[in-house]
Amino acid sequence: MPGDNIIVVFGATGRQGGTVARALNAHPAFHVRALTRNLDSPAAQQLTGEGIEVVQADLNDKSSLVSALNGAYGCFLVTATDFSEPVLTEVARGRNAVEACVAAGVKHLVVSSQLCPDKTVGFCAKQLDAKYTIQEIAQTMKQPHTGVIMPFYYENFLDFHKPERYDGHAFKLNIPMGHTPLDGMSVYQLGDIILNIFLSGSRFIGKVISVTADKLIVKEYAAILSKHLAPYQFKDAQITVAQFKEVFNHPGNVHIGNMFEFFVRVDQKHSIELTKQLCPDILPFEEWVELNKENFQRVLDLDANPGRPVRTQQPEGTAIFNIVKRY
Repeated sequence: MPGDNIIVVFGATGRQGGTVARALNAHPAFHVRALTRNLDSPAAQQLTGEGIEVVQADLNDKSSLVSALNGAYGCFLVTATDFSEPVLTEVARGRNAVEACVAAGVKHLVVSSQLCPDKTVGFCAKQLDAKYTIQEIAQTMKQPHTGVIMPFYYENFLDFHKPERYDGHAFKLNIPMGHTPLDGMSVYQLGDIILNIFLSGSRFIGKVISVTADKLIVKEYAAILSKHLAPYQFKDAQITVAQFKEVFNHPGNVHIGNMFEFFVRVDQKHSIELTKQLCPDILPFEEWVELNKENFQRVLDLDANPGRPVRTQQPEGTAIFNIVKRY
């Protein structure tokens, strides 16, 4: 790729886009152009402070995308799911990005994709269906691309799916997977994977790869948390998808419940072996928990001295950083 070193990163102020932008920026082969709707946001300002070029662009405005992609060799595309919107709204934004890549002559698009529940088993999980459809659009438009399917983020245990306290020192994991292994990975290691895909030239163009760092049943996730956060104990709540949809307080509860049902019914074909080739230092869950013990103590309000009474509220002003410490 001599002379072709600009990589445009969509969603650069989010989790996936942010780690991709930073990993690419740290490598001398690439110049990163990070896209955001709001140049004044704290996340955008942080990227600028790290020496990354940040450009204003909006997925709803295709002309702004074509301009932002001018001269780019490659692009990383991830779209955000708003569960209050129809799935086709996210798809339309992704289509705008793909069409802009085609118009700009982008040689390699890497798109954050998923398998499609609606097409495979007949029920909708917006956050998966939209990303599958966007990757399919890239294929139909003959845009050279690689699809990357992410598993469940480890970081979800620190926010969206954090363990529920049901007794002073006891927590339960409300994840309806039963005895089916749930693939997992830290989202903050995605950057190294995308970096190595771009460094591989055309090797992965035309392919869809499913990455993962670990395959554990929920009971095994709970056992690892119990081991590293003792004397606090964690268990699998053993809830059904129907129960999950009732108790999960989130506007996307039905679609997220459908996602877990899809994971149980359909093999996602995540490959630890391929993931290790692309990111040799990928962290299994146990190593990630050990690195993030302080984050768990903060988020779950675990007393550093468990002999004292357990606090019932998180201290006001406490910041939450769901990161792998080496990043």
